[in-house]
Amino acid sequence: MTNQLTFNLQNRMNTFLQKMDSLIILTLLAGILLVSNSSYAFYQQSEQETLSDTQNNPSNANKKIEWPINLQLLEQQSKADDNFWLQLDEEKTLVLKYFAQGKKLRGNILLLHTEGENPQHVRIIDPLARQLSRLGWQVWSPTLPLADYPIKKPPLQNLDSNSQNANSNTQTSGEESENLPNGASSQNENSPQTNTSQNSEQNASNNQAFVGESQDIYFKTIESYQTFFTQLISQIIGDAAGSPGQFAIVANQTSAFWILPTVASDERIDQLIMIAPQLPKGVNAELEALFQSQNGPVYTFIDDESNSQEFIKAFQKQLWKSSYQRLNRGMIDNLKYNSEDVTVAKSITGWIESQLKTKN
Repeated sequence: MTNQLTFNLQNRMNTFLQKMDSLIILTLLAGILLVSNSSYAFYQQSEQETLSDTQNNPSNANKKIEWPINLQLLEQQSKADDNFWLQLDEEKTLVLKYFAQGKKLRGNILLLHTEGENPQHVRIIDPLARQLSRLGWQVWSPTLPLADYPIKKPPLQNLDSNSQNANSNTQTSGEESENLPNGASSQNENSPQTNTSQNSEQNASNNQAFVGESQDIYFKTIESYQTFFTQLISQIIGDAAGSPGQFAIVANQTSAFWILPTVASDERIDQLIMIAPQLPKGVNAELEALFQSQNGPVYTFIDDESNSQEFIKAFQKQLWKSSYQRLNRGMIDNLKYNSEDVTVAKSITGWIESQLKTKN
């Protein structure tokens, strides 16, 4: 009997110890799981705080402005009469300057290249700068930054038509070595190659790949690029303010859009000349409000009407306040121009002087 009681007691003790062991193990596992969840939650919160801090403080991303050409090489191999560096917050850009030649000093022209090209691009900007210089204009030609703000991918059904527009428009990617001064590379040493090798052709077609919200951009929005563009141009106008004569702006393609707010608000600008104006990538702006705020004379060269359609529609609505406006179709053949053909430069000069006579 005693042995039976002892045996039963031992069995109950063993069962109790087994249950205690299971409880201890479960308690330990729960503790480990709790600590793991707390660590993950802390890590996740820290990661979110770091990302938020980077977004609120763009300087943390250490992202630099991207330029369409290596600025140092452009400075070394420039064909201009002079050049200087323009300080822009923490960045600086190179401005080429051509002195007015001949006996008659007509004034100053700010010459703006389209996105993805550069101030010494052989397609239009370089020959036009030298021709206007010979006709008595002092020419200022800055290097404009690449617009890297996030944009939406165009609808799939529009890709074929956009590709066709690209083929009939700017052909810069196939002429890269020809377009740069003395074979200089168009890639900034600090810039990804994909952003510089495709920019001009993409700009022509408006068929852009989607750029996501990441820290690999400098301009967070279209508005931030517009603000920077306006500040850059305003500084150059200030540098040229002491020079005698008229101050006119010649803007090629996408620059014709970016310059509109500045022209409307800056009384130092006398006239605007637009060459094949078109909307920049990712911009679907209505031009009515921008046109209605303009007071000065405007002369527009229209080459490919499909790419300038929005501008043509706005002109046809007679929204530009100044009655001195003209659309010249077909003078620039397929947006090609060269140093031997002086018709565009003479046309610009004649237009500006005709407006002076009208005012007088």
